Amino acid sequence: MTEEMFRVVLETANAKSDKEGWSTLPEGRLMTLYVAHDGVQLSVAKVEALRLASGVLRARTSKGDQFMLALE
Repeated sequence: MTEEMFRVVLETANAKSDKEGWSTLPEGRLMTLYVAHDGVQLSVAKVEALRLASGVLRARTSKGDQFMLALE
């Protein structure tokens, strides 16, 4: 996924940025990220906020867990 595609996803989900740089989904909305590398898949469910910096996507779940994923 390119950074431009990522921005379109956030815009479509009506995510709003906060002062710490997190793009938070509206109240009551969550998303699931489906990622893969060399045939290995990972699903990150119940994501409520995302943050992109230097090609690293940080995803925060409703439980407070954080995942670091490469955007490329």
